[in-house]
Amino acid sequence: MEHRRPRCPDALGVVIGLAVLVSIAGCGYRRPPLVRVEGVVTLDGVPVAEADITLVPVGPGRAARGLASETGRVTFSTYAFGDGVIPGTYKVIVSKQELTKRGARKMEALRSAQPPADKMASEVMIEFTDGDYRNLLPSKYAGLDSTDLSVTIERGTKSIPLSLTSARSGEAR
Repeated sequence: MEHRRPRCPDALGVVIGLAVLVSIAGCGYRRPPLVRVEGVVTLDGVPVAEADITLVPVGPGRAARGLASETGRVTFSTYAFGDGVIPGTYKVIVSKQELTKRGARKMEALRSAQPPADKMASEVMIEFTDGDYRNLLPSKYAGLDSTDLSVTIERGTKSIPLSLTSARSGEAR
């Protein structure tokens, strides 16, 4: 009877196996750490309710959004509601949209539309365009190229100022 020695995996097999394990363990997207931050949107010192705020990163990154409450307070979200903002510098876009009379008529038509019996309610469509809304805040804050508002979020930042000012005489609103 011949005595066989158990076979050990060769060194190359061990190296390949370890490399596969390490690469699998390292896979997966890791979100960067977030800073929970809030602010109060004001126009000439008066809180602005229901303003829509977007923080657009200067350089690479991910935008954060928030909607001001009735008191103007806003909590920011990057991935999920209220999760915070990736540290960095951001340009701030702020607007508060209201339906125009034409937009309000379209909304009323949409609400009262009765789809034919053979169609689902979700198939009733009315197209809304930019002309169906108007911004109630100074227009300079509504565009990435026109806003002069910026903020820097760092670890430990708790609150950011979101102070808007009215258009001066002679400036477009």
